[in-house]
Amino acid sequence: NCPLTTVQDVQTVIDQPWFQQVLSGSDGDFDAIVVLAHMDAYHDLVTVILDKIREICGPEMIVQFITGHTHQRKYNVLDDYSTSFEAGRYLDTVGFVSFSLNGTDSVAAAGLGVGDGGPRFHHEYIDANVDTFKDMLGVDYTETAKGKQLSELIYKTQKGLGLFRVLGCAPETYFVSHGMEKTDSLWSLYANKVIPDQLFWKKESNVDGKKVMVQKPGSLRYDLYGGNVTVDDIISVCPFNDTIYRLEGMISGSDLTSAFGEPNFVEPNLFMDEQDPKFWRKEHPEWVISGNVDPNEEYVVYTLRFDIETVQKKLETVTGAKPDATVLEDMTTFDLWNDYIQDEWICPKPEEIEENTSSWQKFVDFFEQFTVVKAISFVLTFIVLVFFGWMFLCRNNRPKQGSNEEGQFYHDCDDDSEDEDIDSMDSSFSSDAQSTPRGGDSPRSVTNKKPYHPVAWDSDDGSGIV
Repeated sequence: NCPLTTVQDVQTVIDQPWFQQVLSGSDGDFDAIVVLAHMDAYHDLVTVILDKIREICGPEMIVQFITGHTHQRKYNVLDDYSTSFEAGRYLDTVGFVSFSLNGTDSVAAAGLGVGDGGPRFHHEYIDANVDTFKDMLGVDYTETAKGKQLSELIYKTQKGLGLFRVLGCAPETYFVSHGMEKTDSLWSLYANKVIPDQLFWKKESNVDGKKVMVQKPGSLRYDLYGGNVTVDDIISVCPFNDTIYRLEGMISGSDLTSAFGEPNFVEPNLFMDEQDPKFWRKEHPEWVISGNVDPNEEYVVYTLRFDIETVQKKLETVTGAKPDATVLEDMTTFDLWNDYIQDEWICPKPEEIEENTSSWQKFVDFFEQFTVVKAISFVLTFIVLVFFGWMFLCRNNRPKQGSNEEGQFYHDCDDDSEDEDIDSMDSSFSSDAQSTPRGGDSPRSVTNKKPYHPVAWDSDDGSGIV
């Protein structure tokens, strides 16, 4: 904590005059008490605070604890008039909690009834994402002008800082909440691969002796998703950019086990019965140990800036001497992640991806990308082809014009496969032409050539239609 703050024990605070004066009502009446406590929903100190409130305010004073610290969703019923509620972490959850004063409140009545005629408590864990917020608010659009401007500013800032630079490609997604025994555990990846590979074997390779690193499981804060990994992703996963310390001297494996417990052992949940439907299981050990610890061996010990004082005190308690520590220059937890990803998770080249992709998948991928644009392009191309095809056919089938031996003009498509209707029309026309003289001229007919339509022009003066 910074020098400007003073930290006092809970047991000390609840006996101070200002605390008891507020609870006694001398500063004003109240119907309920809300306690903001940055501690586990099941922590013993929650009960210590509640007991003092009950001593001063009575057994039926409504008390709602808003707790935290463990970064988990928890809800604990303390007694008939009090509950403790913890709403996740890092704004992944918006917590909603309510209670009624008389047991009839319409909102809280749907929740937990912890006493006949007493208050009704209700709580919700709301996933912090846009779709959930839209559903809660009953709207289709949540973006505002100022919100859009802020998003654009954040994006420009990220881009200007180079946070979108791709470092490598993660083979799968690693979850910060998963226990170290799981293959997709972020802590397992960090403790068993990143630290040994980058710190022990590369950056500190000139330091003799076996090495271990000791740290609290709080420095990693977000999941690492499969696929492209950017600088921004690493900052989300490991935001503190902790400085790394090396303790002077060698520490025995037995002293390490005495100070920090069995390496990576996860204690059972001390606050709840496993048969309890609200039971939650601890996933991470109190201390994360990187490296194998043998009680009969000696080790060079590393830790982080955040944990250095606690580590020194614990080792001093066991060994009787406080070990000195040296800061590793130009080396932080971000550097370990950055170098590991660039060394081990090299992104495949485009041609490698192409070679490993089946023909069917290529076909599917082609149509999945820009589907609307491709559909429009296909339709327009079809229309153009139909139009020019029609123009080409009409141009090739244009009727020919000329004159026959008798001086009459005719049209001809040079099509010997004309249907019966055209033949019939031609026959009728020829018959009419033979029986209908004009101006005393002898009958004339169109022969040898089939007319395009039943019309022929007299070439004598160009004025008649036969």
